[in-house]
Amino acid sequence: MRKCLTGLAFIFIAGCSYIGWDETRISINFSAKQFNDIADQYISRPTFANLTTYKNGSEKLVISMDPYGDPK
Repeated sequence: MRKCLTGLAFIFIAGCSYIGWDETRISINFSAKQFNDIADQYISRPTFANLTTYKNGSEKLVISMDPYGDPK
């Protein structure tokens, strides 16, 4: 009985934690730049845009860049 209640509690918590969203990568025509000390200039870095649409209809646009030397 205890295992059954524990399993049901786990399923309930997992179900409540699911927000529901759809993430789409968007093609962009620009890039972020980061200063490179060795080259002594700003250099373009890989830049990405993602649009997240949530189940409630709200949207979030995230633009990110792969920086030099930072762990992922």
